[in-house]
Amino acid sequence: MNPLWFSRPPISRNALQLAGKGLSTRAFCRSSFLPQKSILARACLGKTLSNKLNVPFKLSSLKSFNYGTLNNSRLVATDAHFETNKKFIEADNIPSKKVAFWLLGSSALVLAIVIVGGITRLTESGLSITEWKPVSGVIPPLTSEQWNQEFELYKQSPEFQKLNSRMTVDEFKHIFFWEWFHRVLGRGIGLVIAVPSFYMLAKGKYSPWLKRRLLGLTGLVALQGVIGWWMVKSGLSKQMFEDGSHPRVSHYRLATHLAAAVALYIGLIWTGHGILQRHAFLKSFKNGTSSSINSMVSSVKSMKGLRLGASSLVGLTLTTLLSGALVAGLDAGMIYCTFPTMGEGRLAPAKEELLDVRYSRKEDHSDLYWRNMLDNPSLVQLQHRALAVTTFFTACGIFLYVRMKKRTLPKKISTSVSIATGALTAQAGLGILTLIHVVPVPLAVLHQAGSLVALTAALSLLQRLYPEFALRNVRSWVNPVPSMPSTTKPVTNALNQKRTFHSFSMLRHSATQKPAPGTGIKVYFVTPEGREVLIEGNEGDSILDLAHGNNIDLEGACEGSVACSTCHVVVDPEHYELLEAPEEDEEDMLDLAFGLEETSRLGCQVILRKDLDGIRVRIPSQTRNIRLERTK
Repeated sequence: MNPLWFSRPPISRNALQLAGKGLSTRAFCRSSFLPQKSILARACLGKTLSNKLNVPFKLSSLKSFNYGTLNNSRLVATDAHFETNKKFIEADNIPSKKVAFWLLGSSALVLAIVIVGGITRLTESGLSITEWKPVSGVIPPLTSEQWNQEFELYKQSPEFQKLNSRMTVDEFKHIFFWEWFHRVLGRGIGLVIAVPSFYMLAKGKYSPWLKRRLLGLTGLVALQGVIGWWMVKSGLSKQMFEDGSHPRVSHYRLATHLAAAVALYIGLIWTGHGILQRHAFLKSFKNGTSSSINSMVSSVKSMKGLRLGASSLVGLTLTTLLSGALVAGLDAGMIYCTFPTMGEGRLAPAKEELLDVRYSRKEDHSDLYWRNMLDNPSLVQLQHRALAVTTFFTACGIFLYVRMKKRTLPKKISTSVSIATGALTAQAGLGILTLIHVVPVPLAVLHQAGSLVALTAALSLLQRLYPEFALRNVRSWVNPVPSMPSTTKPVTNALNQKRTFHSFSMLRHSATQKPAPGTGIKVYFVTPEGREVLIEGNEGDSILDLAHGNNIDLEGACEGSVACSTCHVVVDPEHYELLEAPEEDEEDMLDLAFGLEETSRLGCQVILRKDLDGIRVRIPSQTRNIRLERTK
């Protein structure tokens, strides 16, 4: 009989008690290692993993398990066959792609209503309906009598009496249509978002993060309707009848109305795209390529400069968009219609014009600066120009940086940067054309729509650069069940896939490829004898892979040692700080290691990245427990 493991007497007296209670992986590794054909060994192994993985256990399912394969696998008592569904538990808490498409479709409707809102503002139609009727207002006037009644209500408004006193009923119908269409479209969007959201919340089938998003999005829809009427009321107030006043909605409230719409749009885009991103990761887990996803996420997380740049780009794009609402509300786009100058060859108007004391409302002029920043059309336009130029050059800077680093970046990120830069370039061009042509309606509407398109591109880039949030959700969803290992094929550690612990499907680790000249990541191995060996590896290789592929004497459990702690290495402090914190599984295995130090890690868990270039790892003098020899 070929023994599988032995370090203590073959059969522990308390094996049945251990099997009944269930052990942690750590405790099991420290308990007896039992003979190959022992029923007690199978019971202990099966019950332990049943508790660990929370899946049903039947002793009969272990009868055909070939323990001999573990001598050549990467695993120690963590893979066995269980009678269960043998698939990922795609429970109801995982949102389907249909939910993502619904959210993205809803975002398209929000984009449409922003466009309609822009037309409503540019055609000065926003004050044509003077009453708020959430239900009955859906039906427009249908008869001449109804139109006359509606027109009479409009005649009582400040806008008619001060600006449109010569307007006819037929002219009124035109401006009425745009405001009515804007309101009806808003109610339709509310139903499209709220009804499915309430249905899914009532069923309680999705994970908490999605429930919170749906509640927030539904709340934003309701709030947007209230903000819209609050904005319209500002243009119907009695103050608008006073001499010197110009009947129009408050630019503060207009900006708030647009900000709420943009917040809703961002929530829909981010959540919908996030669900699709999670499904892409989930597919990788199903296909057994989760290690490549883990490597990609680690690589992206190391791109701190690019991540900061993308975050800044989103912030600048959003700020520029909202400053455009102030420009629109004050008609600031019509005072200086040249670019890049603002009158008589100057890049900016005179200081006296930018900080006009007439906009201050306090005797001591303590509010001079911020009042001019929000109320002075000249300064508001200058601010919008400055923000737009800053955003454009930030995008160009990111684009040039990515072009230089193109070979080391994932293709999707490079593509996202190109799209974002193109969208912002087009948006800048539209803004200049809109300005020099004195804000024609078609160009102004395109410019407003372009702002959301540019924001979408920037958000997509940002989401690709922060994949760890989606990956965290996927790990909580995935509940893979280990399958029966064959006598010739490797097994995959399902428990490790459930965490960020890297799993390997290769029996040996000598299949590393030599990196192309100038692309390798330098690793300095210090042997137990003190000899330093320089080896270059590729991004995604592990220290253990690299050692085995270059005849470095670094063991792993697949080499026949007692525990998965024998590929333990000591990392230099500088590079140790760059590594992700070890997970509980790795900590458990490190507890079994000889010569443990503060910067000890498992070699199989140290995955090479560009920022780890020059890493120095020392192999402890004692790395093994008991070397197992097979009897023939």
